[in-house]
This record gives sequence, C-alpha cells and structure tokens, in this order.
Amino acid sequence: MGDYYLAASSLPRVKQITKPTLVIHSRDDPIVSIDCLPVRECSENPNLIVGIVEKGGHVCYFQGVDGQKRWYPLVCSEYLDAIFEIKKE
Repeated sequence: MGDYYLAASSLPRVKQITKPTLVIHSRDDPIVSIDCLPVRECSENPNLIVGIVEKGGHVCYFQGVDGQKRWYPLVCSEYLDAIFEIKKE
C-alpha cells in the first residue's frame, strides 16, 4: 500500500516544477488532509506559491453564508494576471 501512495504523491515531483505554479489547499479538506501537502518542499521551490486557507472543503473552495460561491476562480485569475504582468516586464 505504501508504494501506491508514494507513486501517487506529488512529493517526488515538487522540486522538478519549473513553471510558475499556484498551489492551493484547505485545512478542512475532508478527503486530502493538509498533512498530505508537502508545504516545506513547495516553499523551497521558487516557482511555487502556496496558499492554504482554513475553510474550503475539497476542491471547490466554497465561501459565503449559503456556501454556493467559489473563491478560487478569483484567486487563480489574480495569480495569472500577476504572472503575465511579470512576463511583460
């Protein structure tokens, strides 16, 4: 079972990421624990920006009183705008 999880893990690949990459994760993700995110390794790679939020669940990153609005599209578009602005310079 350990071999399966190692093969599926992002850990061996984090250092190989050479393109600007945004990594977002929620501490309350009920499926993928925050402990699965290789935060230290991601932080050591200058091509990665790591964003960890307290609430967001799994994948959809809901917000608001009724939980129907997603915040990740705004974060991702701001990230991409910043990347493209840096490339123009």
